[in-house]
Amino acid sequence: MLKESDISLLINHSGRLRMLSHRAAMFITIINQDLPTDDWFADELTITVRKFEQDYKLVADTVAQDESMNNAYLKFKDSTQIQDQSIDNIIKSFVTQLHQLSTAVRYKKAINKHQLLDFLKFVSSTLLLALNQIVAFFEDRLSKIAAHKLHKIKELAADIEEKLEEVEKINLSIKILSFNASVEAARAGEMGAGFKVVASEMNRLNMMTRDVTQGVNASVNSFITEINN
Repeated sequence: MLKESDISLLINHSGRLRMLSHRAAMFITIINQDLPTDDWFADELTITVRKFEQDYKLVADTVAQDESMNNAYLKFKDSTQIQDQSIDNIIKSFVTQLHQLSTAVRYKKAINKHQLLDFLKFVSSTLLLALNQIVAFFEDRLSKIAAHKLHKIKELAADIEEKLEEVEKINLSIKILSFNASVEAARAGEMGAGFKVVASEMNRLNMMTRDVTQGVNASVNSFITEINN
């Protein structure tokens, strides 16, 4: 099962996909404005698309480690339609077109400006919406896991409170026994001196237990208050 830290990493990787898409949009804008490009520029395009592919695969591979999460992720991608396209198809289209653009820049091929503008719109709207959906999916999963853990913590705190109530009942019984022992020791006079010592010690233990119980109870109540806030 994936941990919260794993899902946080998935959110980070998904966020990096968005960053790479913005980077791609910047490169497309530069090309569209007929600004000078060279091999370095082509290399940067290639690096961008490769990093995008790697991160997208990394997300999929990480999710695949948890069958339940993987099923939910696949269902989410299949059911989420953006402009009549599935998320996977949007990603594939972006990667394919960016590879083609990188090749065209590297080999100084003619670039259709209308197609380039369409690609820029695609990256800035359709792709970005898809990536936002992916980030939102993982954020929702993380939120649900946190809520589940919070519920478990509250249950544990309630259980501790119940145990403390039992301790208080036992403590009350000890107090009553101590009182009765003191009474019997007083009746017995000198013969009850030893009994009186035992009664005194029982009373001391009773007070110590009461103080500890009250302290733990106060800590639990403070903890619950912090959780609820």
